Parts: sequence; structure tokens; C-alpha cells
Amino acid sequence: LIQGPVGTFVEVKVFKQGDYSRVSQVVLERTLNPEEGRQPAGASPPPQGVASRGPEPPRQQRAPGLSSSMSGGADIGIEFKTDETGCFQITGLKPGGPAQNSGLVDVGDILYEIEGVKVLYGIGPNGRPLSNIEITEMLRGPEGSVMNLRLQKGRMGRLATANLTRTSATP
Repeated sequence: LIQGPVGTFVEVKVFKQGDYSRVSQVVLERTLNPEEGRQPAGASPPPQGVASRGPEPPRQQRAPGLSSSMSGGADIGIEFKTDETGCFQITGLKPGGPAQNSGLVDVGDILYEIEGVKVLYGIGPNGRPLSNIEITEMLRGPEGSVMNLRLQKGRMGRLATANLTRTSATP
């Protein structure tokens, strides 16, 4: 598998037609959208050297606010929404959840980085807008796993780091 943090790169060796003497190396960027970059059936490929990403989703398609626990599994117990600048602002903390228990996360904080991937102003590592659902998925992970979160404390505040252990337990 080629799993890892969104926005990081992986180098892959490709053997042409199963011939181990014909090796090519390809560098791939990890993304949340597996369909990104695929051409529709019958579409002509982009010219040599030109990357094709397809249409970017409009910012208006973002949900007004989500919780990191929406899709089940383990999370850090925060609720957030997209503010007027496109930033993801924390609007609530789950009582007894990892974020609240840490004492490091406050309502009003802005998500700056998730697992080393900068998400400030709602722009992902590949330059396209991120949706609330993508941020929710980035915050989720296996029960007991530790995630690194960087927060901007307030509108123009300092950056703070919180290492939080994901949990699915409800107090």
C-alpha cells in the first residue's frame, strides 16, 4: 500500500511489462481524492509536461460545520466550521474528549496543520480548496493513534502544537 499523510510524496518503482530490467521511477503525491487527475472516458490526455487535475470544487459546496466524530471511529473530539476567510475554526469541544482533556485546544482556535499538512485558509498542499469533510477525514484515525495538530491561537495568535490520542469512547 502507498498510504501516508496527505500532501507527502512517495517514490515508486515501476517495472515495464513485468521486465525487471526496464525500471522507471515515479514520484506520486498522496491526496484525499483518489479521482483527482483522472481523465474522463474519451477525453484526450493533456499535452506533454502539463498536469491535469480536473475542475476544482467551488468553495460554496463546503458544509457549514462538522464534528471530527461524524463518520464513526476514533477522533479527537472537536467541532469546527469554515469561517469567512476559508479557515477551519474550532467551534466546540466534546466534553471529556481528547482535545478538551489536553487543555491545549480552545474554541476559536484555527486549524493550521494536521499531521504536518498545512490547511490554513482552507487550501491544501496541492493548492486546491479543502472541504470540511476532507478535514474531518484527516482528523480521524485508528483508536489510540496519536495525531499532531498545530493551531493558530485566535485570529492572529501564536502557533501551538497539540499531540492528541484519538478515541471513540464517549464519556
